[in-house]
Amino acid sequence: GIPMNAWLMKGYFDTVPISLDESAKLDGAGHFRRFWQIVLPLVRPMIAVQALWAFMGPFGDYILSSFLLREKEFYTVAV
Repeated sequence: GIPMNAWLMKGYFDTVPISLDESAKLDGAGHFRRFWQIVLPLVRPMIAVQALWAFMGPFGDYILSSFLLREKEFYTVAV
């Protein structure tokens, strides 16, 4: 869920070297530019993983329920 993803993102953000942020700051980049052009490209792999996990959870629930409930009379609203 959201707490796990937030914890993983925090850990991934901690791996971004502070020296990159400081160098961009010395070159005159503002907060927004440092985030979008320095930090965000480095954390895109984790964002992609979390997007995949966010899709796989509900999809796995659908597959399991459609496997267990084979007849339409037993379907729930979610299926």
